[in-house]
Amino acid sequence: MSTTESVTAEGLLARPHRELTAGALTLISLVAFEYVAVATAMPTVAQALDGLALYALAFGGTMAAGVVSMVICGGWADARGPAVPLRVGVAVFAAGLMVAGCAPQMWLLVLGRVVQGLGGGLISVALYVVVGHRLPQGLQARFFGLLAGAWLLPSIAGPLLAGLLVEQAGWRWVFWATAALTVPAFALVNPSLRGLSRPRGHQPAPRRRPLWAVGAAVGALLLHSGGQQSGALAVVLMTAGLAASSPVRWRWC
Repeated sequence: MSTTESVTAEGLLARPHRELTAGALTLISLVAFEYVAVATAMPTVAQALDGLALYALAFGGTMAAGVVSMVICGGWADARGPAVPLRVGVAVFAAGLMVAGCAPQMWLLVLGRVVQGLGGGLISVALYVVVGHRLPQGLQARFFGLLAGAWLLPSIAGPLLAGLLVEQAGWRWVFWATAALTVPAFALVNPSLRGLSRPRGHQPAPRRRPLWAVGAAVGALLLHSGGQQSGALAVVLMTAGLAASSPVRWRWC
């Protein structure tokens, strides 16, 4: 049996892969937790910061920013390799968590959530590229299946964990604790990034794709905002959201 076949047979917890496996799954779980499970804490957050009017943007802003950064990261990782996008994504994600956790007003929390979304989108795409470079083909499908599970688990257990943090430590720790866990998770992945950077000018990223992503993000934000309103304002916002996102749908169909 060759060395590659032996490592593949040992699985994702074989010595060459265990740190990447543990770190990547933890990072994705943390991103998913902030996308999904934090919903449990948001009613308390909105009440504490008197920010019910911005409640929808606290969710929509994160998702919309993630759409934009995912598209940007695809071209960035192709041109420069996944190491720099992943490092930047982790730094931006952690910074957004700290801003949200320290926010004295709701608009600052929304800003932090948008920054989180930008970082989370970079992390999600860059990790897939890292896996493609570092794992044998025989393990990649198994790993991607585990990454899908890393998105599912926070939606099941995350709300309970977020609720416990809110009750026992305060809502700010929903963000601070996630930021604290991001550091050791990235430390596990970082050794796998060596040698994955490419010189500038390798492959220029398509210029129009980020613009289409911004259009989709704006449409999503308008739809989220419209869903929180009533009457004519809701109709106007949702119509504008559909109008903004329609060209994007036609572009990718």
